[in-house]
Amino acid sequence: MKKVLASYWFPSLLGVLPTVFWAPSELSFMLIFCFSPLLIWLYRKEKLREIFIGTYLFFLVFDLISLRWLWQVEFSVKGWVIAIIALILLPALQSIPIFLGMALSKRLNLIYVLGSIPVIAVMFDFINAGVFLGFPWLNPVLALGSSLLKPMGAQYVGILGLTFFLYLSNVGAALIYIQANNLQRGAGIALIVISILVTYYPVMTNAEDGERVKVMAAFPEFNPYNWSETELYEHSRHVLEAIEMAKKNDVQLVIFPEGYLRDFGSRSLYANVSIWLLVKGLLTEITDHQTSALPFLGTRVV
Repeated sequence: MKKVLASYWFPSLLGVLPTVFWAPSELSFMLIFCFSPLLIWLYRKEKLREIFIGTYLFFLVFDLISLRWLWQVEFSVKGWVIAIIALILLPALQSIPIFLGMALSKRLNLIYVLGSIPVIAVMFDFINAGVFLGFPWLNPVLALGSSLLKPMGAQYVGILGLTFFLYLSNVGAALIYIQANNLQRGAGIALIVISILVTYYPVMTNAEDGERVKVMAAFPEFNPYNWSETELYEHSRHVLEAIEMAKKNDVQLVIFPEGYLRDFGSRSLYANVSIWLLVKGLLTEITDHQTSALPFLGTRVV
């Protein structure tokens, strides 16, 4: 056991990096480099088992920290069992792109990693977002909250294009380090510095002031497994109270937690509350975000 801990403590420690750089951190632009130390460590391993375990532990630590909000949710015993199983399986799914890429690097030329990991990562995110198989991982691109790189880049290449760029930059930084002996030291350092400055520029640059809206986040406590009529009534009451409060405080956007608006069966709760709000004139527009279990209600409050 001690030998195992001694062998894999470093990739486990590296799993903290994504959470440090995750939005709303002002260092979120560093996500385009946070996987590089892991790739360098994996490159030095010969056995595929070591590569997979190291990658798995990296994402396991990341998930344990990033999913800390689960402790604030009221779960039944069945719910906790499902959450624990998901926490065990989720790092395995997240490890697949990097594991396959590093496995190719052991069988083929190292340069193939440069293309394989970003391509595989994009394929998996396409499956998640486009084919709706429901793999429950977070795309790191979505965490570029403090950088204008996300909205500026997504306008031209989309989220999947930015996903490719994010993994490509991580792989590129790792390759620069691994092949440092084959590069002039000055050129390698200059390339890294230029990459950081180019990435950090959108963070330092203030966007032009445009139209701004007031946003209210409503996060009432609720049991996701309680579907009784009483619970649905309470949900309706909370939604109406939140919208009325928004109207009094000139709020234009109200956000509810994912899963709070029950999208199930006839969708009676969502439909009835929405229609009531529209008829009463409290809302002028409703956003139905199907891919995220309706986390948003109302883009404009009158």
